[in-house]
Amino acid sequence: MASTFPWGDLPIALGELLRSGLSGVVEEVIAAVRAEVPEYDQPLEGEFGMLISRGVSVALEQFVGLLGRDEDVADLATSAALGRAEHRAGRTFDALQSAYRVGARVAWRAMAQAGAAEGVESTTMYRLAEAIFAYIDRLAAASVAGFAEVEAMHAGALQARRHALLELLATAPGPDRAEVARRAEAAGLSPPPSQVAALAVGSSDPGQLARRMPSGSIGAALDPVGLVLIPDPDGPGRPARVRAALRDRPAVLGPTVAWEDASVSAQRALLGRSVHSAGALGEDTLARTDDHLLTLLLATCPQLTADLVASERWRT
Repeated sequence: MASTFPWGDLPIALGELLRSGLSGVVEEVIAAVRAEVPEYDQPLEGEFGMLISRGVSVALEQFVGLLGRDEDVADLATSAALGRAEHRAGRTFDALQSAYRVGARVAWRAMAQAGAAEGVESTTMYRLAEAIFAYIDRLAAASVAGFAEVEAMHAGALQARRHALLELLATAPGPDRAEVARRAEAAGLSPPPSQVAALAVGSSDPGQLARRMPSGSIGAALDPVGLVLIPDPDGPGRPARVRAALRDRPAVLGPTVAWEDASVSAQRALLGRSVHSAGALGEDTLARTDDHLLTLLLATCPQLTADLVASERWRT
């Protein structure tokens, strides 16, 4: 019966034959990767050097140990660590994918030469090639998972910092500008935009909405509403993009202000959101606070508004 994994159908003796020359293959693979992948053309020092050297060595040792055994790859930890390291180094995953392809090609060439020297049948060597590339696919998948793990953690931490910034702008009266600047930098707004406007929306995933907004927008859910901060909101084409991104979702846009006054726009947009929900800012789903200043002023003090309406002076 055929094995589940392509390396399972190969003779165990082939693994023993190939193991004797592995140290030379490891050096050959590392040299080829450094020569052919520009991102890896650097001294093998620190975490980078350790992971590359260990990654190649572990990968080849593990592969020859699998030959003739119908079992899955037992240890993918080193490959996952390589993926995580790529993210920490600020590289895309493309470089590591290229390194895997180069490594597979060089390893296959070296093993083919060793097999030919020992008179291994050509059909066996063809199956060995299939096994090598299937094995590399498993390692690459583990590296992708490691890369994605760090990406998810990074995205979660960044969103938490953006939430903290928007919460400060929405709730603190006249927040300390140094604190706002510190949180803006932590939230990825460095340097901050010269002008911004805040958009108050429902609390259903304002972060996703921000990704449809003009470039550089950030969003967070601030119970019970959501807030999106839009840079350069009056730039060419940006008002139309904001409206299109909302897809008729009710929202209130605060005034365009200098970055230092972002809290003014945020708090006015949030005030407008509650008034708009009550139907007092017209029928347009997107209301602009600058078009309803008197209504918003009266909304800040309902009792004073009622007294004014009831007074004889107001009637005359």
